[in-house]
Amino acid sequence: MKKMLWYPVLLMVFVVQACMVCPENVLSAPLTGEKETCLEEIRITKAEDPFQEWNAKGAKDSSVIRAVDLNQRDFDMIPVLRRYTAAGIMLMGVEKGSREPAVSKRYFSPLTRVDATGLEPGQKRDIGRLQPVSLGSPALRDVAFFLLESQIIRTYWHVESVICFTGDYESSDIYSASFKGIHKYFTNSYNEEKLSFSITVNKLTGTMTLEGK
Repeated sequence: MKKMLWYPVLLMVFVVQACMVCPENVLSAPLTGEKETCLEEIRITKAEDPFQEWNAKGAKDSSVIRAVDLNQRDFDMIPVLRRYTAAGIMLMGVEKGSREPAVSKRYFSPLTRVDATGLEPGQKRDIGRLQPVSLGSPALRDVAFFLLESQIIRTYWHVESVICFTGDYESSDIYSASFKGIHKYFTNSYNEEKLSFSITVNKLTGTMTLEGK
């Protein structure tokens, strides 16, 4: 009779253990310390900097980028930016003689290079404007990635940065893409520093802004 009393207890133990490993319970359990999903990784390096030749020529100021007609007669395609075209027009090219990078005036105003390293949460930097062109315009997510890969937004000091696209948001008047990552640099030793920022486009004015997160 005493042995029979243990059967309900053992049965309850088995039920509890089964529920603990049940997939539905695992999925619905609250997650703590979960990392944000990296939807796409971007590696940005000094070796692929479109401004490298221009800076090597002793350019006085590479922080302001001209907006011009990027015809193939006067401007070279930048290999790392080959995929960034709209309606057959490259978004950035390098002038054949001077090696100065410039952006397409069809799609951009003159732009300002801004720095994402050391940007505090809430700090903002104005980049320039996306022109109000609809037919053949680049997708806003592509614009955000272009600003990073063209290095108009600086994301490293010495070597490179590795950045994850973690998501974006769009409403009737705002588009915003979020990024996290690290940049690598050297002092007396190798260092890494975290990056966290968003790139926002005001769809009403075309204003493009970098903001620390």
